[in-house]
Amino acid sequence: GLKLEEDGGSRGALNDDPNVTMETTTTTCHACYQLWYAHDAVPSTPIDQCYQDNASSSIKPMPVNGQDNVAYASNSSAESAVQDGESFQRDPLWTLLSKMRIIPRLAQLVHHSKQQMSMDQQELLQLPPEGLKALCGILALVAQRSPGAASSIAQHENLIVNLVAIALGQGEISEASSSSSAILPVVVLLSVLARQSNVAAEALQGATEDLLTRLLTVKTTTAPVDGGSRSGNKNDGIVSAQRWTLILWRTLLRYGYATNLLEMVLTITISQHAVGSGRWPCEAELLSCLSVLLRNKPKEVSVEWMLGSTVHSGILVLEAVLKRILAVSTDYDTIVPRDVLTLATCLDFLRLSEEQGDGSTASKSSGEMANAINKDTIRTKEALSTLVSEGFVQYAFQTTIRGFMLDARPPQSLLEAELEAAMCFFGDSYLALLRDYKSRVWVEDHLSVIGLLSETLRAEAQTSRHNEEVSGIVVRHLDLPRRAWRNRCHASILMGLLSQGTDASLVVLGSVLALIGRFQLGDEAAAYDLLEYVPKVVGKLEISQSISELAGMLLRSLTLSKENLSQLKHSRRINEYEGYTKEEFELLSLRTFMAGPSIKSTGMPLPLGRYWLWKVLAGSTERTQEESDARIPYSFLRVLDAACRTIVELEAAALSGQCCYGTEVNAGGKLYYTVNLCLQEEELLQHDEILEMADSLLSQYIAQFSQSSAATFLLECSSHAVGIKDDIEPLTAEEQKIKDWLTGGTTKTMKDVTNFMNDLCTAYTEYGAQYGDFFTRCVRVFLLPAFPPKFRCGVLKRLEGLLHLLTVEVEDDDALSQSLQTYLQIPGFRSVLSEGDAEWLDSLAGLFPKGCAFRPDMKFIQSLAICFLAGDLVQSATGSEDGHFHVARQRLEQFDSKLALDCIKLSLIVTTSRSKGGKTISRYVKSCIGLLNKTMNVSVPDLNDTGWSAVLDTLRSSAA
Repeated sequence: GLKLEEDGGSRGALNDDPNVTMETTTTTCHACYQLWYAHDAVPSTPIDQCYQDNASSSIKPMPVNGQDNVAYASNSSAESAVQDGESFQRDPLWTLLSKMRIIPRLAQLVHHSKQQMSMDQQELLQLPPEGLKALCGILALVAQRSPGAASSIAQHENLIVNLVAIALGQGEISEASSSSSAILPVVVLLSVLARQSNVAAEALQGATEDLLTRLLTVKTTTAPVDGGSRSGNKNDGIVSAQRWTLILWRTLLRYGYATNLLEMVLTITISQHAVGSGRWPCEAELLSCLSVLLRNKPKEVSVEWMLGSTVHSGILVLEAVLKRILAVSTDYDTIVPRDVLTLATCLDFLRLSEEQGDGSTASKSSGEMANAINKDTIRTKEALSTLVSEGFVQYAFQTTIRGFMLDARPPQSLLEAELEAAMCFFGDSYLALLRDYKSRVWVEDHLSVIGLLSETLRAEAQTSRHNEEVSGIVVRHLDLPRRAWRNRCHASILMGLLSQGTDASLVVLGSVLALIGRFQLGDEAAAYDLLEYVPKVVGKLEISQSISELAGMLLRSLTLSKENLSQLKHSRRINEYEGYTKEEFELLSLRTFMAGPSIKSTGMPLPLGRYWLWKVLAGSTERTQEESDARIPYSFLRVLDAACRTIVELEAAALSGQCCYGTEVNAGGKLYYTVNLCLQEEELLQHDEILEMADSLLSQYIAQFSQSSAATFLLECSSHAVGIKDDIEPLTAEEQKIKDWLTGGTTKTMKDVTNFMNDLCTAYTEYGAQYGDFFTRCVRVFLLPAFPPKFRCGVLKRLEGLLHLLTVEVEDDDALSQSLQTYLQIPGFRSVLSEGDAEWLDSLAGLFPKGCAFRPDMKFIQSLAICFLAGDLVQSATGSEDGHFHVARQRLEQFDSKLALDCIKLSLIVTTSRSKGGKTISRYVKSCIGLLNKTMNVSVPDLNDTGWSAVLDTLRSSAA
């Protein structure tokens, strides 16, 4: 089958892996989002990103008669060709399908299939279930990539009608019938179409009514045993069809359509399925539909009355599912997703019912009715109290908060993903219940529950998840749907803490900053509300002013233009956040991005990426008319200062164990964006306070710079160079190319990093060297041993004649010793002195050729060269490779005589002092500085053949 990838990996690519299922099955993560998170605004790749950089596409724009941007010409008319090209650019897939008449041909195929079915002529053309599934899959894929195609499919005069007729068939549908294999693909297809646009949803009302009428009358009383979607029970197929039909209805209800079907649905479900008895496995989907109706605030009195009449059934469902949950209270890890989902939808429905009430329903009702309402309230409070006392709420908090700082461990199975989605929905529902002043009274001592949530978040913030990261070959980025349900749940958690009087500690602040980096297109409303609230509660933090400055910057970006504002409103609508009215902004689509001819996703502020706070250091600003005279607007300086102060505070909190947000972000990416501060305008480098903070950060990141950090540094540099907004994580296909380069290959990334290094060196030589130690240390970053030797050689060549500037004046011998050690050893690995890369050693030796005159203020680069050449000499003498010592001898014979002598002395000192213990790197560095300062010495024989033989013997005997 074919599956359309929407995980941000291969944008717009069609995966032809036969093991990948189609969109019309219930095992894709998009289906998981609707089934188990009970939300229909399924995150999707923006249309304008679907066709970018797609290597599988052979269609290239070409000029026709002098006109550019024309994809192809349908006739000899240049005007027609231009129109075709413009149409292709607006909606490429739909334009091609229109020219190929794919949809009419598929519709004709379905029409003939229906005709043959009605005539019962089996020997003629009739689609088998597999063919129907494939056809629906094709249409679903097309609809997701083209809103125009989705509307055309939904509005076709007979395509949908015929598909539904084929799916439902002529006979009666029963629990044991096999017709569900034809029904399910059609129903899922309709839900995909309805998500794409208001127009498509409106056209599907008739088909939805037919499906509800036929399918809900089928009695299904045995729930799947594992609560998932693969239990193997005989009625699983029809149950899935019923679930998806209710989801289809729920999708239409989001637009305000099909509300007239409520009475029919309630009549059938109450009479046929005894809702509230716990025997119908589709109760969660029904309650979620009713919740959508309540959110739409229905004006029809009959609808309000019918919704109110179902509250008692909702309480029965709550009690039934609570009983099943308590049955596994000794091991909540065995809980099934179905029970969690039912509990979450039930709480959501009861909260909305209470919220819609006027608070005086009981007093206005008859005595018997008022008594019943009061009893229902007591039963609800008792059920919620049991959830807390039996530890389920705490378990749910721990499950949803896990990986808050860094999503390191994706689900390892579909069942695990289903449970995570359902738990996140429960977290949303439960925290919404605590925030609402009416339903909050159902939870006794709700502040203690908030305290429990705060402690759970604190424990997670102090737990590193790096050791749980999974290879990208198995699981790449979190796919968009999973990011979405986690982002929404985590936003609810933080708003729950902040809105209930919890002071914004560094733990909460770090959590907010981590979440802002993970927000995707469609999360604008959650980001806006969180950013608006945080500055109000950070008063006790020393960096409160900095947080307010950063929040203000991000809030301005979310409302910077009409397009951004439209996307923000769209986000509120699809995520059902407060702050909108239907008259103000009608729901036009359930896609996460509000596309338009002038609206491009690349112009949106989200996503920011996990390095967003460090990216501020590499940012730029557009001057307003009032600021045009100033070289750097004061507001920009305030933002840079705020970012530096916030990062310094968070890194300190990470080192002290308060909050691990800083350590969960790879040092390579952080170092890259910190170094970018050097490329800001020269005026900025005059602000000593900013540079001092950046210098302290630089030292931390250099000390943590491992080989994985180098790979991340290179990838972030490459992505930054082309303006990609998504973080490129390690262990992807691109990273493999980087690893190839790390071992000697070449890629485009090498060019990007080389260009960056050249820009930095140019800025350094032109003006940067005068601005203190920070700029110098940034240039020295490129000499770190985690980078490939070839790249380090390029840095030396680029700075030829200026290498004395790499010696920092304020570094005394102890500071220089500490600094040099970071250039001789990769954190977490052994010393690189023995790596023996000939090109690197030749480059170091070539800096000080025999007989040259060099400056006395080159202590840093001299020490680096002496340590590496001495290390190579020791390795050549004690190693097993023939001829290695001879090569090392030749290299030193071409080296400056005095420095060559120091290299030999250093090698002898290090090897003869090994028995005394201590770290080898430390001995190299301290002895080297002692030799240069003439505070240490050792006798060396004359360097003729006999002398070199004596050196070799001494080195070997000392090593032995």
